[in-house]
Amino acid sequence: MASDTILFAWARPLQIDPRLDHTWVTDYQPASQYADLKAVEKANKNYWFCWGDFHTNTYRDIGDGDAEARLTKCLVSPNDPDAHGTIFRYAIDGVCHQLANQVLYSTPTQLVVSKARGYGISSFLYSPYGLKHTEWVAKIHACTISEAGTMDKFDQIVTQALGKRATPDAVDALKNLRDEFQRSVQDLGQQSFVTRAEGGATDINDKISHFMQEAHKILGDEGFKAVFETEFADDLKLIDPKMLAASEANYAKSLKSQTDD
Repeated sequence: MASDTILFAWARPLQIDPRLDHTWVTDYQPASQYADLKAVEKANKNYWFCWGDFHTNTYRDIGDGDAEARLTKCLVSPNDPDAHGTIFRYAIDGVCHQLANQVLYSTPTQLVVSKARGYGISSFLYSPYGLKHTEWVAKIHACTISEAGTMDKFDQIVTQALGKRATPDAVDALKNLRDEFQRSVQDLGQQSFVTRAEGGATDINDKISHFMQEAHKILGDEGFKAVFETEFADDLKLIDPKMLAASEANYAKSLKSQTDD
């Protein structure tokens, strides 16, 4: 893979919960260089929204890496607010962190947005690249003509974070807890949140809070902070109802298009 561009990952506080970060990616810096998407396109540059808005302020740099432009654009389309890689439905398949990771997969080290606040929680719940594992591997294969190995290093991350406190029982309990969350959120995916985004976001945030409480019971204060890189709180709001509404509207549109065809 020949690198011909540089990708920059950015973070800014979530409006719904400033203790957590929204993430996005550009192939230019600083993030404030262009005033709007039209200016980005005019300069022949690229902005990956990652289920968010166009941002030019209150941001910080959380990583960068060389990349191949063609591969990056194949994995996730740039300059399109509706582009989603294989995070087809926000909050059901993943959130902005997982989509940013998909964009950054084209870097040689497969950079992830681990410096974003709340990333430890979102990657625990949704895995690094989202819950559509089969679709993501197929996407990589289609874009690279190569086989993709496992990209979920959950066991390794937990064991390293806990150090001497790591036990097979604790790791297995966390894996089972995460599996349960992922099944439950995919079950929620049978619903449509187009007309009830606020209530849908509350439902999923409540579910996330419950699972974080259960993880805290397993890990305790020190273990929780080691694994998730944040203090335990039972009222975090990871899911933004505005983004959920936009995602669901886009998903409904794509379903209608398939039906019409």
